[in-house]
Amino acid sequence: MHSTADVVNIGAGVVGCSTAYHLAQMGMKDVAVVEMDQVGSGSSGKSASMLSLQYCDDELTIQMTKYSYAKYMQFEGDMGVPIDFKKIGWM
Repeated sequence: MHSTADVVNIGAGVVGCSTAYHLAQMGMKDVAVVEMDQVGSGSSGKSASMLSLQYCDDELTIQMTKYSYAKYMQFEGDMGVPIDFKKIGWM
């Protein structure tokens, strides 16, 4: 195991893993993700598959939400790992 990295993400939930992924996609070679439990074991993994898109009130948040939703929907194709997400709707 290495003792240094150019970037260290604390937490391997959806935000930490996504940040590490996007940094690597941008060419960062030395990115570490540190998690005290299992990857996705925090609140990200307990969301009951709920994606909320209606609480956006500024343009940047709307753009990030649309991008995130599209990436999530193509995750299985990009990563080759099933996410078992089912669109069931809610009110």
